[in-house]
Amino acid sequence: MLSSTTNYAQKLEFKKIDTLIEQGKNYSALKILEEYQKRNVSVYDLGQIYYYIAKANDNENHQDEAFKYFIKARTQFIKTDSIEKAMWVNIDIGESLGLVNSNSETQFKYIKTSIDYALKNKKYKLAALAYQKYAMEFLFKANDGFGNKKELIKQGQLNLYKAKYYNSLANDDATLYNIYYSIIKLHNILLHNQDSALFYVEKSYALAKLKNNTYDIFTSLVNKAEVYKHQKKHIKAIEVLKMANELPIAKYVNKSRSVNFLFLSGNYRRIGDYKNAYYALDSCHILLDKDNYDEQAVRMNEQEIRFKTQEKVIENLSLKNKLQKTQLITYSILALLFVGLLVGILALKNISKKRKITEQEKLIETQKLEKTLKEQELHQIDLMLETQEKERQNIANELHDNLGSMLATLKLNFQNLKRNEDKIDVNDNLLYEKTDELIEETYQKVRNIAHLKNLGVIGNQGLLLSVKKMAEKMSVLEKIKFNVIPFGLEERLENKLEVTLFRMIQELCTNIIKYANASEVNIYLTQNDGEDINIMIEDNGKGFDPKKIIQKDGIGLPTIERKVEQMGGTFNIDSVISKGTTIIIDIPL
Repeated sequence: MLSSTTNYAQKLEFKKIDTLIEQGKNYSALKILEEYQKRNVSVYDLGQIYYYIAKANDNENHQDEAFKYFIKARTQFIKTDSIEKAMWVNIDIGESLGLVNSNSETQFKYIKTSIDYALKNKKYKLAALAYQKYAMEFLFKANDGFGNKKELIKQGQLNLYKAKYYNSLANDDATLYNIYYSIIKLHNILLHNQDSALFYVEKSYALAKLKNNTYDIFTSLVNKAEVYKHQKKHIKAIEVLKMANELPIAKYVNKSRSVNFLFLSGNYRRIGDYKNAYYALDSCHILLDKDNYDEQAVRMNEQEIRFKTQEKVIENLSLKNKLQKTQLITYSILALLFVGLLVGILALKNISKKRKITEQEKLIETQKLEKTLKEQELHQIDLMLETQEKERQNIANELHDNLGSMLATLKLNFQNLKRNEDKIDVNDNLLYEKTDELIEETYQKVRNIAHLKNLGVIGNQGLLLSVKKMAEKMSVLEKIKFNVIPFGLEERLENKLEVTLFRMIQELCTNIIKYANASEVNIYLTQNDGEDINIMIEDNGKGFDPKKIIQKDGIGLPTIERKVEQMGGTFNIDSVISKGTTIIIDIPL
């Protein structure tokens, strides 16, 4: 909620209005605000009044009235140079437009303006919420069939990553809940990855319970029911929806209840309970009729057109006045410049031409040299990775086939010496037992090293199984847990590619164990329609500055980045000190 800092705002008791709206007493708030409008208030306070009128109507699903007063509030804040306030209102305006038409480009314009302002002025909380709303508009368009679905999902994911990053700087729980909500919709509806969706449902529910936010608890339960529906667990879905329906929510009541009844109807229908399905659907329609969404959409479109027209008229008048003031000065300057330029151009033209030829020749030579160096560097990377893989195989084979066999034979021979126990005294017997234990321990360590060196995309295991086994081996109870969350990867990739990807993942996870002090690591493996593969490794460790990376053991981050570029992919690092690290790799197949 916006709150005023002026003395007069305190006399207007905006805190009381805040409380009433939070409690769902929107009509009581509107009655007080109607009286406030009659007073002689400042331009800024009038913007505050308009904003609260908009929020109260928004909570009651009167979207047309809410949109009208959001526009008015934004205008008042701009008049008083309260630009940050106006940028917060921009998000509400964009969201209101999206409720009426998910393919409206205007909504993107408002939210994008807020993003640009937030980044320029380091307003991280505003940036996080704006990116989350921006991501949702892409996901809505993808779900409604507007444009290239794959590209829209990719844009939605990218903006969610950015929202999560900036919220890690702002540390705002309300925005974090909204981000979880978006991730749930992405995985449950668009990516059909119900396990991941349910994972984030539980996180959002825990956060809502912690803050005792009834509306967010309600939304989390509805989301859980939707996941159960996609898993065909309709009885569970019905139980959760009934639980949600008993909660006393204070905002978006008709809309939220109507969605709940609609989902109830669908689940009843799928288990053959058509009587309850009909009653639930009828309740949904009754609530929707109360809000008259179609009529509201028409009025909002009319208001949007009028607002755009007014902005254009003001813009044209301002431009015309500026042109009239500067026209005479411009003509005079141009006349003087023309004479000087005409003489100067002829003299400089020849010099400029020669200079360009020289610069182009230097540029061509530089590009040739850079290309040659790049090719040599990539060749060295390939050779290094190939050599490392061969060394791993050779060491593993040597340990397993030669040294392992020798130790096994040594153990057998040693045990044969022990068979004649009649001739062995107590001390000798203890010595034999101790030596036997040492031989067994040595043999097991050799076997473990052989398997560890040979760990990965070897033989018929495949990338996904190898990563899961690696995660299981690297996880240490009560210290660090590695989670593997796959999507796609239904078919094997080319073996050389699988080996390369696995070694990258192994190196990144080894770095986390060595340096991150993390307790949880999520490894996301996503194959999109067989056209590209996405790898995201996310930890909750201490983070680092990517600009201060120093090459140490292993293939290292710089080498991985260059290898990914060679494969035509992209490599991104999002890391904040004490906030964890996310590494994203996209590679075309």
